[in-house]
Amino acid sequence: VTGNINNSTLLLQTGGTERVRIDSSGRVLIGTTTEGVHTADDLTIAAANGVTGITLRSGTGNAGNLYFSDGTSGDAEYRGYLQYYHADDSMRVGTAANERVRITSGGQIGIGINNPERLIHLSSSNTIIALTDTVASTDQKTKYILSDAGVFAVGKLSDDYNTAVEHFRIDNNGNMGLNTTSLVGNASNIYLTVNGSTTGGIALKANGTTQGYLQGTNSLVRLSSDGTKPIVFDTNGSERLRITSNGKVGVGVDPTNYPGKFVVSGDALI
Repeated sequence: VTGNINNSTLLLQTGGTERVRIDSSGRVLIGTTTEGVHTADDLTIAAANGVTGITLRSGTGNAGNLYFSDGTSGDAEYRGYLQYYHADDSMRVGTAANERVRITSGGQIGIGINNPERLIHLSSSNTIIALTDTVASTDQKTKYILSDAGVFAVGKLSDDYNTAVEHFRIDNNGNMGLNTTSLVGNASNIYLTVNGSTTGGIALKANGTTQGYLQGTNSLVRLSSDGTKPIVFDTNGSERLRITSNGKVGVGVDPTNYPGKFVVSGDALI
């Protein structure tokens, strides 16, 4: 143990080599004479080979803890913490003196839950995941995924996160809604509700190309095909009615090559 000439630094040596230094500010340096960044320089540890570390060895079934404190009593002594609990080999992270994240021995991550059942398991009274694309347009950057009161929903948030616009939801009974939170529901055997500002519609695609539409407005319901494709109605696996792109109607027959606008196959009673 040595001190320098003005007694401002305490040195600990072994084999004639300095191992530990306590400087005039009370900072402890192990394996180095240069302190770390000023916001984290009370203890600096270095190793000549570039690999260094600290080991906390706890008893089997006990915990190893790293606490962040801003007081000397109550939960002020562990406002933030990192804990490894050997009894179940879980890692726990706490803020405001409460556990927030747990990683189980199997690698499942729980946020707001201490017994996660899946790889990532979130739990709260109103669980929301926000996904932000920083280069998107104004009020288009953030999309959210919500689970609340039996409802799963997807939508977007304004840039100040104060305004939410829901685009899609599935309620607790499996009913789905697009651009509406008011679902017709399965009491009417309606499982998908689609809403638009003036027209609610569904586009039907095949191989990435639009083939037709189902639309509803305040005055009508429209089923339409795209291009020259006909509209066909089947029952029991067989075609019963066909409407061609030029307006011909065939009942039980393709009217394309028949004269007239309305063609009926077989016995007809009108």
